[in-house]
Order: sequence, then C-alpha cells, then structure tokens
Amino acid sequence: MKQKSVAVLEWKDFRKQSQSDITACNLLYKSGDYGNAAYHLQQAVEKHTKAILLHGKLMPARKTHLPLSEFLEEFVKGIGEFETIAKKYNIQVFDSETSRQRRIQFLDQSRKVMIALAKRKPSFISALWKNSLGIPLVDRQEKAVFQQCPIFLRSSKLKIDIVYGYENDTAKDNLMNDSVIKRLDHYKPIVELGPMIAATFPHEEVGRYPTEIRTSRGIENSVGLYKTHKGKLRKLIDTAEKN
Repeated sequence: MKQKSVAVLEWKDFRKQSQSDITACNLLYKSGDYGNAAYHLQQAVEKHTKAILLHGKLMPARKTHLPLSEFLEEFVKGIGEFETIAKKYNIQVFDSETSRQRRIQFLDQSRKVMIALAKRKPSFISALWKNSLGIPLVDRQEKAVFQQCPIFLRSSKLKIDIVYGYENDTAKDNLMNDSVIKRLDHYKPIVELGPMIAATFPHEEVGRYPTEIRTSRGIENSVGLYKTHKGKLRKLIDTAEKN
C-alpha cells in the first residue's frame, strides 16, 4: 500500500518564521542592536517572499536561493501577454499610456536591480544599503545606480495595476483560472515589493558582521553607522511592516 507523500515544508512555515523575524527585529532595535535588527528585517522580507512563491507552487520548498531575477523575467513576459490572454476570454483592457509607461519604467528598473543583486554587484549593494539608511553616496558608480533606477530611491511598495472590464462573472473566472494569469497573480505582490526587497537585501551581510564602509568622512564602522542612522532604519522597518 502506497503511503501518501506529505510536504515537510509548507508556505505557512515561512510566513510564521517571517513574523518571528520581524518580532526579533523590533526587540533587537529596542535593545540598541541595530545591525542585527536590520539583518532580521531582511530575513523577514525574504521569508515573506518565499512564502508567496511556495503558496503559488512557483518554487520548491527546499530551494534556499530566491530566484528574484528569474521570476521577474517571467512576470514581465506574462504582463506582455496579458492583453492577448484577456481578448481570448472577451475581456476588455483599459490601460492608459501614462499607466503603461509607468509600469514599463518600473519593471525595466526592477530587472536591472534584481540582475545586479543576483550577481552581487558591489556598487549596487553599497548604494542600496546606504540609501536605505540615508547615508550619502560617495562615488560615481554608486550614484549611477540611482541614475539608472531612480524609482528605487524609495523603499515603499509600488502598485502594478491593469484595469479591465468584463461582461459577466464567467468571463472573469475564465481569466483568473488561466495558468499564466494565476502565476502573475502570485508574482505580482513580490514584484510590487521590489523596492523593499532591494532596500533590505544588503543588510543580510552588513547587519550580521561589523563591516568597513566608505563614506564621505572616510572609512567608518557599520556598527556606528547603524546607530547614527537608526531613525532611517526605524522608518524602513515600519515601511516593511505596513507592506
């Protein structure tokens, strides 16, 4: 008699751990351990992201590395197919030129950032880390990051909306049950959280380990910088919790 296979890890496990990490983050912040607070913030965002991917059955539970650039590419491709899929189910899309351009800019900049993070490009990581704490950038490479990706100067969630109309609920149900649209539905909240993912990503390493940081005043210790810029860290934590 065959035994029914039971998933050892589920999306709820990662959501619960994400909640535990944000709790630890707040406790560490209150105790004055700002670097480790930032580290647990990053872990909370990462595990929240993984919970969404697991819930949509978009990645195996055992996979430890989040394929940020990969799922973004699939999302961009799916968004490009949205109008064709909508027409298939007799659904009309109402997408203004302004909305379309804003979405294209955000996705294009998201692609650049996620690919750079996947490759662990030092200029992007240092620029994103400093920007998240309000620390001035010191060289052309760091400044070039936000010349290419100005949307990522902010860490707040950005909505990706496509307005569409349907004649009856059957048409809507057909659209929502389409395999491509189902995947888009799970990818969408992660892509919208792109600025938050990018802002917290660099804190995984710097938050855990005292690190030499090059600033306009010379080389400084990350421990001291976290303390000096704890107000911006608090805002980053609050933004993550709100999103």
